Amino acid sequence: MTREPDNAPRDKERRKKKRHILRDNVEVVSTDHQPLGRIADVHEEGFMTYGATELEVGEVYDLIFYLPVNTLKQSTVELSAICLWQSIAMSSEPESFWHGFQITRISPKYQDVLEQIIKVQSY
Repeated sequence: MTREPDNAPRDKERRKKKRHILRDNVEVVSTDHQPLGRIADVHEEGFMTYGATELEVGEVYDLIFYLPVNTLKQSTVELSAICLWQSIAMSSEPESFWHGFQITRISPKYQDVLEQIIKVQSY
């Protein structure tokens, strides 16, 4: 089940930025420490997550990325992002979801860290 607005951009329109898969798992939690999943892919303006928590499409979430140990001397990245879409993941795990996010707020410091992670941790 995919939930997207009728006017949502389709594949080619939506995929203007190159997605990067990170070598290490980056866990994503809400600022109240509710686990939301892990990053499946990322770029400078958005990311996709995979996890067991169902989220509301259209909601803005305040999030924390927990980075692998000793990643650029930074252990977290904090940002806000809007959930643009959700899809049930076809997997052996019960109730797993894919979510697509667009970053709506990130400090210059954390934006720099995110860009560096993409450079050094992605393939």
